[in-house]
Amino acid sequence: MFDQFKNTLDTFSDEQLKEILNIVRSKVPHPFEKRIGVEAEVILSALDRSADITIRGIRGIIAEAIFIKSIAPYIEGWKVVEEDANDQTWDAKLQKKPTETIINGKTVCGQIVKIQIKLQRKEAGVPKIKDGKAIVEVQKTRTGKKHGIDTRPYSFSDFDVLAVCMEPSTQNWRNFKYVPSKFLKQRKKNPELIEVMQPVPFEDDEHWKSSFLDCMEVFYR
Repeated sequence: MFDQFKNTLDTFSDEQLKEILNIVRSKVPHPFEKRIGVEAEVILSALDRSADITIRGIRGIIAEAIFIKSIAPYIEGWKVVEEDANDQTWDAKLQKKPTETIINGKTVCGQIVKIQIKLQRKEAGVPKIKDGKAIVEVQKTRTGKKHGIDTRPYSFSDFDVLAVCMEPSTQNWRNFKYVPSKFLKQRKKNPELIEVMQPVPFEDDEHWKSSFLDCMEVFYR
């Protein structure tokens, strides 16, 4: 019966398909629809009307969601640690599954890795590239001070791995580059802090990798 219904979808007009979609959405609403109190179509319409600064923030959130929901759960030997990342210096946590593994001569079991997720920077709607490398902005979105100290910069202990979504250049939301935080550039005036603008090579090199597992080989050196 279900297959028969799918086969009839091509016979419906666009308006009829929209009506079917609205019916299905009302039966199985997304948790965010319940949280906000309006249906998905209204939420999408509001985003479509939004200014560029809002869309930039939304794109960053999409990059996080893509990694957490579509990539991390399928990384062999690792599992997602379900914790609230709000107000944390990381966006996701992965834990090595409880089977003894040797990486670069080190025994790894139950290791937790904190991951910060960023989207390649755009300027004037164009992917930012300098000297043949993509550029990513590595600092917190919100500004503020704590005990008179700027809270926007990241320190090298805030997260273990930086995951950069390369969608602006590749048009592929699942295209990420990974690097252990210890190999990021430091600030000249304060070497304990991570430099804001970081170059990201399009091809893998000694430190930057296209695979999380390859990045772990670098991480455990």
